[in-house]
Amino acid sequence: GYPGSQGPGAASLTARYGGGGYGGKGGWGDQGPGGVTNGSVHQPMSPGSGGANGSSGGAGGGVIWIQASGTADVKGVITARGNNGATYSGGGSGGSIFLQCGVLTGTTNGLLTAAGGNGGANAGGGGGGRIAVDYQVLGENCAVRFSTAPGSGWGDSNPQAYGWFRGSGWGSLSLPDGTYVTTAPPSNRFDRVALYFRDISAWAIESLNIEHNRLVFATPDLQMT
Repeated sequence: GYPGSQGPGAASLTARYGGGGYGGKGGWGDQGPGGVTNGSVHQPMSPGSGGANGSSGGAGGGVIWIQASGTADVKGVITARGNNGATYSGGGSGGSIFLQCGVLTGTTNGLLTAAGGNGGANAGGGGGGRIAVDYQVLGENCAVRFSTAPGSGWGDSNPQAYGWFRGSGWGSLSLPDGTYVTTAPPSNRFDRVALYFRDISAWAIESLNIEHNRLVFATPDLQMT
């Protein structure tokens, strides 16, 4: 990813200590705001941006692009995590994971993560990155986990005093539709994810259990019935 203080989501150098932004915004440091969100939700191909305070800011996460014409069986960790910032330096944002496959399968040991890096003292955490999974068929009992968690930092340490808006932001996850959410055992599948559905604008479901997950449904104008 981009090194410290560089990239489209890097915090302004006049607002040193801010975290890098990408899928989620960078967290504030005590000198000002972090970097802004940027890039594509459904085809993430950009590296994460670095945290502020010169070269000591954490680097952003890299880019992972996987094209599998057959089955992608995810049983381990695939990571594009941002680096932590040094003292008084912002964390780097998470990077990109773009997985295209015919069939998606995997176990609970399978994890795709584009988490942001933590900020150093008085510095903001990096925003979460972006993950997109474009599968044609969802394999039976697929249980892969996803995380676009932001890094922790100054803006998250005391939201009552500093304001909730100063914290770093969750990243994004793009899926073709809602099948994975409704058919896979849902517990502990999503960790701080803003979930977008690429191919649907209306979603009819009889029931939904999202216990022990941290996600928001972020598809614009999605109609749920």
